[in-house]
Amino acid sequence: MRKNAFKFNGEQSPISAEAKEIYESVKSTIDQNRDEFNQMEQAVVDQLAGKKKTSKKKGASASTATSSSAGTMTANVVLDGVQTQVNLGQNLTFGFGSDSDDSD
Repeated sequence: MRKNAFKFNGEQSPISAEAKEIYESVKSTIDQNRDEFNQMEQAVVDQLAGKKKTSKKKGASASTATSSSAGTMTANVVLDGVQTQVNLGQNLTFGFGSDSDDSD
């Protein structure tokens, strides 16, 4: 953006001055937070490679299932520290309350 502002508007234009300020601000923020950005980038690389996260965030649950009044089952799932709600559908039964050995 800065290079384009300089190229198309000249180095002395107000647009180029603003682009330079934005560039310096972003560059400074990145430099100040480099370690955190590197950790985030490594987490993405690990996730894309299929590696499991070694520690779970404190207080994060693996999953919980709930049912709405319409009968739709959902589950709150935490994967790699990101929580999301998954729709499981309607009228699901998991065999709770029965013993699979009773029916042969």
